[in-house]
Parts: sequence; structure tokens; C-alpha cells
Amino acid sequence: MQRRQFGWLTIAATYTLILLVTWIATDVVGYIFLPMRFALQIPEYRATGFEQIPRYYIQKNAIRGFDLAENASGFFSVDGNVFPIFSNSLGCFDKNGPDAFKHDYTYFAGDSFTWGFAAYEAKFATRFEQMTGVPVAKCGVYGTGTLHQFDKFLAVAQAIGHLPTTVVVGFHDNDLQDDYAYPDWTVIDGWGVATVYVEHPNTLKLHRPDIRLLEDEVVRMNPEADSRSAWRLTKNAVKRYSLTANVASLAMRKVTSLRPAQDIGPKLGFTIYQLSEDGDLEPPRNPKFKYGDTAMVMPNKRALAAWKDHAVENNYRLVVMMIPPRLFFDQTDRYVEFKRFLDLHQVEHIDLTHEFRARRLSSSDLYWEGDFHLKNEGNKVVGEILSSRLMSRFGGNRVPESGRNVDQPN
Repeated sequence: MQRRQFGWLTIAATYTLILLVTWIATDVVGYIFLPMRFALQIPEYRATGFEQIPRYYIQKNAIRGFDLAENASGFFSVDGNVFPIFSNSLGCFDKNGPDAFKHDYTYFAGDSFTWGFAAYEAKFATRFEQMTGVPVAKCGVYGTGTLHQFDKFLAVAQAIGHLPTTVVVGFHDNDLQDDYAYPDWTVIDGWGVATVYVEHPNTLKLHRPDIRLLEDEVVRMNPEADSRSAWRLTKNAVKRYSLTANVASLAMRKVTSLRPAQDIGPKLGFTIYQLSEDGDLEPPRNPKFKYGDTAMVMPNKRALAAWKDHAVENNYRLVVMMIPPRLFFDQTDRYVEFKRFLDLHQVEHIDLTHEFRARRLSSSDLYWEGDFHLKNEGNKVVGEILSSRLMSRFGGNRVPESGRNVDQPN
């Protein structure tokens, strides 16, 4: 009897050891060889620890809701690549300080594409500066639309002491959503926090939760809380390194989601990037970019018209550059309605869908594999396009007489 029990224990221990070795081997092979595009679909797997904008990198702003803090620094990860990020005394992701702009300079505004989900030396504003020798104020801010960007431009120019000769506004489709909900972010305890949510996806019904509820959420979700506990460290290590544990967890969530649920949505609401009109797809996912006189579009139209008026009154050159979503990167008829509006207001524009197609580029040449932003190489291409379009056609930063577009490639 004892021998039989010992035999069963030996068999059980052998099978357990085989399963353990298989588990470890699968995780090791997966960690090394699983393509990044698949790994990035699993939250926290292969995490670098820098996936979130670092604490205190942004600060509260009375008008804009939030902005980059002055003289901040940290690290940020995009598609598995870790880059240093920082800001100067003007609150811009820029190595130049105010002294660099004593004379003529160019100002770059925009959202996350202009801020730079890429290495600083590669982002298109830096590349433009390198190629032209023109000092560039690189003042894009992620998560913003034109309303935020115009107000920041006025503040930065005032701090510098004079206006630039040229302003380039990087426009992306979701700027419509940011402008409709503006201001839609604040800063609580050093963390960026959304203050506006959508009640139901693909509608314009906004919800602004009580600030005390947001403060409670920050305390609950603070990634630095309890970060040294053995349980938290073990859990984070398993999430980061174990493919099998992550797959099992995702499978369990899938099964759970099939059961009747009491919650029909997130606790605070849905992100503003699920906002759209008439039940349409959100602008970056919609095959047709609509720019009519509708409720969601009008805030952006008013902001661009005001910026153009300011440019005319103060004699600087305003250029709007359309940065398309990866899915529609060379769809050359995408911005027809938008460009009609810009032409009506005599705003110069550069449509990157034409530029990308003329160069016979693919989306993988331009965009990160696991992120929708331009990668280092894509940023460099855009910097070269800007240098060619802005410096050669009109002989430098001089305001062209026609104020017309610069869309057509040479």
C-alpha cells in the first residue's frame, strides 16, 4: 500500500515538474520571440515601467486645464522603446530656451504627434530645425486640440517677448474631439486626469464628474501606491514576464464578460475619443473625415479662424499640416472638406496623405507597429517634407502673397 502511494506521488510530482518546466519554457520562448505587435495587445506584458507619462511632468493650468510643467523630466515608453522626455522653462518639450528665440524663429503647435511619441532628436520639429538651421519652439502637447494649442502659443510667445515668423500647426483627426470637450484634463497630485467623459459611445453627450470623485479615483489608481509590497511586486513581475499567465487572465476575463453584468460602462463614463456625431465612427476610425458645420466640428473651426485672424493682424505665416491616422495614411481625398475650409480662410496647408503617397511609403515605414503615432523614421520623413515645402517654395519663412496651400509635391 505504501509503495502504491509512493508511486502515485512520484507520478504526480513528475507531471507537476513537467508542467512547471513547460510553463517556464513557454514563457521564456514567448518573451524572446513573440512579435511585438502581438505582445502589445496584452496589457502590461513586457512592460518597461514607463508606459505612463511620469508624475509631475504636467501641471494644472487655470485656462487650459493642464499643460507641460516647466523644467520637468522623466522617461516614456513607446512600442517597447524607452525615451527620455523633458521640458524647458517655457513648458515645451524642447532643448531650446528663451534665449534661442531672440531673433526669428518658427513655432510648432500640435497634439501628441507634434509633442513627439519618438526620440527627441528624431521628432519632426527637431528634424526641421536640424535641416534648416531655423530655431524652432517645439511646443506640442499631447491630448490637446487647437483651442488649447492656440492659447498656449499666445502664452509662450508672450514669455519669449515676440511672435515667430512662422507657425506650423500639426492637425490630427481627434483634435475635433479635444476641442469639443475643451478643457478636458486637469492635474491631481501630479497625475493627468480626464475631467470630461462621454455618457454613451458615438454620441455628443458629455459628463463632467465631481472633482472629489476624480480625486478618489487618483488615490485608488495611483501606480506608486503600495509599490514596494511583496504581493504587488510579485503580481507585477508575473504580468510583465509570463505570457501563459496573461493569456489565462485574458481568457478568464472573456468568460466573465459573457455573464450577465450589472455595470454597462466605465465608472466615470467613456473617454472623449469615443465621442462622435450621429452614431458615426470616431473621426480617426471613420473612412471619411467629415468637416461640416456641425456641433462637434464648430469649436475647431472657430479656433482655426481665430488663429488665422491673429496671424494676419500680426504678419506671421500660419501653416496647418494634416497628420492622417495610420489606417488612412495615404487616402488623398480624406481632407477635402477640411481643406475647403482652410482655403476659404486662406490658410496654407500641407496634406501628408499626398506626400506619403508621392513617396510610395507604406504605413509600416511611418508608424509604430504597436502604437498609432509616427515612429522615429516617420518623424524624420515629415521633417524632410516640412523643410522642402516651407523653405524652398517661398524662399524661407517669408509669408507668401497668396497664402495658398503647399500640398502638391515637387
